[in-house]
Amino acid sequence: MPRLWLLTCLGLIIALSVVSIFVGVIALSPLDLFQDPEALQLLAVSRLPRTAAAVLTGCSMAVSGQIMQVLVRNKFVEPISAGTGQAAALGILLSVLLFPAAGLEIKMSLAAATALLGTMGFLALVQRLPPDRAPVGATGWVGLWRYSGGRDGVYRLSGGFASIC
Repeated sequence: MPRLWLLTCLGLIIALSVVSIFVGVIALSPLDLFQDPEALQLLAVSRLPRTAAAVLTGCSMAVSGQIMQVLVRNKFVEPISAGTGQAAALGILLSVLLFPAAGLEIKMSLAAATALLGTMGFLALVQRLPPDRAPVGATGWVGLWRYSGGRDGVYRLSGGFASIC
């Protein structure tokens, strides 16, 4: 069963990647690839790199999430809920405010550096917790579970930089 599930997910990723190649502002069909040389150029210059970047980004986020879950010993934590995305956004904001004429490489480097610093800060905060009391709902810098009464009566994640209430 797990092998079938893995093959199904892999087939779905491949199918969606093929669909992604033909979606965009300029209409492109599989027949155009054989008839129009500009369609091949569009495919090579725009669509394939975009699709490859999306797939590789998704894979790297999954791997980084798994690493973070192992480090924190919590299956609910992920880079976004740990404040990494918000720290990267802070880096972009700082780069726009402090270095408005800087190139894209500088802005991306500052965003990556602040994301790394934010993640290191989160891990330093979590490391101070006792081993038997790993964070239950680590979201942003503060992890809290809040009971939401009402009809559903469920526990909802709240705190820190999270927008989940």
